[in-house]
Amino acid sequence: MGMCARLGLLPDDLMRHLTSEEAYAWAYYRISDKHRGALWHNAQRAWQNANVPVSKAAAVMRMPRSLVYRQINRNRDATTTLTWPSASRLAALVCCGDRHPFLPPRYQDLDLSLSDTEATTGPDLW
Repeated sequence: MGMCARLGLLPDDLMRHLTSEEAYAWAYYRISDKHRGALWHNAQRAWQNANVPVSKAAAVMRMPRSLVYRQINRNRDATTTLTWPSASRLAALVCCGDRHPFLPPRYQDLDLSLSDTEATTGPDLW
C-alpha cells in the first residue's frame, strides 16, 4: 500500500476498527463541523454563565483571543470548528462532565459510542 508507506503506517493500522475513543472523537467532529456556529454559541453561553471572561476561555482552549472573538461574533457562520480537545478543556473549566459539551440540543442525548460496523462506516448523524 503506497499510502501506508507515505504515512509510515502498517496496513493493519489503516484497516483496524476504531477504538471507542477514536469513534467518539470522529462522531464529535462530524457533528461539530456541521454545526460550528451552534457549538461556539453554546460554549460562549457556558463560559458566560460561569463568569469566565473570554480571554480566560480562549487561554484554556489554547486559542488566540482574536480567533475566539471572530467565531462568537459570526453567529451561525463560524469558520473554525471547536475541536474536541479545546471543548473538553473549556467544559472542565466551566461546567460539566458532559461527554459531549456544547453540542446542539438534538445531539445532547445521543449515544456517540459506535458499534464495530459504525466505527468503520460512521453513523448517520444528520
